[in-house]
Amino acid sequence: MSRPLDPVRVLRARARRAHLDRSGGGVAAIADRLVALHGSDPATVHVSVHARQPMRPFGELIDDVRRAVDDDRTLVKLFAMRRTLHYVGRPLAPAVLGLAVHRLVADRAKSAAKFLAEAGAPPLEAYRAPVLDALPSGPHTVEALQELVPELALRVGLSPDSVYASSAPVSRFVLEAMSVQGLVLRATGVGSWKAGKITWARLDRWAPWLSPADARVAYASLLRAWLDAFGPGRLDDFVWWAGVTKRDAKLAVEDLGADVISVEVRGWPGPRLALRGPLEDDGPPVPVSLLPSLDPSGMCWTDRSPFLDPSWSRPLWDNTGNLAPTIWVDGRIVGGWACRPDGEVVTRVLDPAGAEHEGAVRDEAARLTAALDGRVVTPRFPTPLTKELSRRP
Repeated sequence: MSRPLDPVRVLRARARRAHLDRSGGGVAAIADRLVALHGSDPATVHVSVHARQPMRPFGELIDDVRRAVDDDRTLVKLFAMRRTLHYVGRPLAPAVLGLAVHRLVADRAKSAAKFLAEAGAPPLEAYRAPVLDALPSGPHTVEALQELVPELALRVGLSPDSVYASSAPVSRFVLEAMSVQGLVLRATGVGSWKAGKITWARLDRWAPWLSPADARVAYASLLRAWLDAFGPGRLDDFVWWAGVTKRDAKLAVEDLGADVISVEVRGWPGPRLALRGPLEDDGPPVPVSLLPSLDPSGMCWTDRSPFLDPSWSRPLWDNTGNLAPTIWVDGRIVGGWACRPDGEVVTRVLDPAGAEHEGAVRDEAARLTAALDGRVVTPRFPTPLTKELSRRP
């Protein structure tokens, strides 16, 4: 093994690869660079892209994302890594769908069977033909599908013995199970750019070019892309991010062969995997960047200590692992931000190491406030710091 790498230069290289210097291009190209965009909160997709492009009016970005997803279909919405929705570009979509098919089908089928039985609904297999027959020509909302396949509207109780008790139509579980089988997928958005309502379409009609990759091909492709975007990284981080077994991850390393090397970074625990090529950046520091909740740069790890002092992590993550909007400087998280009800972006630097950048942070917040032009970004999964900052002064 060669000499330990310099941690500052490694983080700087990673930040520049992730376009935290605003050097990114189009929507799909940025998604490809980051492997995928976390899609469980639609606002995240938009702010993740906007933060990586030259600063511009946010309305232009909204139009570009809609065009990429609805018209050009250079991004597709796939339920995969960590049982989470992602926006994925065409180059990696077969691998991401392959991951879903090989890792999630049994899990989602079991979950659907449970709720269908509780609702007194037909078994999952009975829905396949009616749902596909209802989607011959184009996308449908869930409500439209429920009219065509009335059994989808049957409701089931959720968390009946808790304060979170509610109910949901069984369509939620049926469509999710069919999506990981590669039969249907989430298509167009409905309503506001930050609304979660969508339409569903047959995968073979919406993205006829897309078919799932073989399991080993999928895992190796995703490991290569993950290391290219976020390396050096630990195998355990990839296992957690992808939701694969450690055995499958080790096989993916073997399949990549000599392209993968083991490196050490000074002060970071244990050896790390990386792709051959430059891993350090001797250029100028990467300036301030305001990334949204659930942004890939902060969500691909179990050990975040290389880029975040653990003493400042508690305000930035909720109890289920959802990341708040964060302030980054030169590849490290130094604080968090939020939007107030009037659209003003407010910030707080938590890490004393970032105190010297307070002025630059305020300037970037002012630029983002102007670009949003009154739009309010409200994370779907707010953390304590987000709640505190977003209150009216």
